[in-house]
Amino acid sequence: MSMTVPQKKYFCKRIDEVTAVKLSKVSDSELPEKRKIALNGLMNDKVKYPTMGEIREAIDKQLRRNNYNGDGSSYGYYQSSNCGSLDISSLLRGFKSYERRMLDNNELHNSEKNGKRNEILAEATRIKDVAMFGSEQEAHSMLGEFIKWQEK
Repeated sequence: MSMTVPQKKYFCKRIDEVTAVKLSKVSDSELPEKRKIALNGLMNDKVKYPTMGEIREAIDKQLRRNNYNGDGSSYGYYQSSNCGSLDISSLLRGFKSYERRMLDNNELHNSEKNGKRNEILAEATRIKDVAMFGSEQEAHSMLGEFIKWQEK
């Protein structure tokens, strides 16, 4: 005996619920903050601290750029108490290439996750097709296997 239309709708709804649970377990990796990437790189010796000469050069460059016009006069009505700020990541040697590698690894990991998501969705669609057009027993059997099925 085959399923009635309301039973098929409920069966498909149940497949959607199981699919949603499985998809929620396959989440993307979040991008780490630059600060965490820098700390990780420094701890793994992939990123190096700047030399004193590099630090002095960056400070001199920042002081010349921030608060003064070319003629030596200050920009504003009052002298700013802040001498400017430095981007630490630009001072760390090897940071840009290490950050790129970390981001590439993250993208690769997320593309693998997308493959797993597509696999789950394809299996759910296959089960729905069997439920709508195939035998009831086969559909119930497939749903049971789908519920037990673990992503690799």
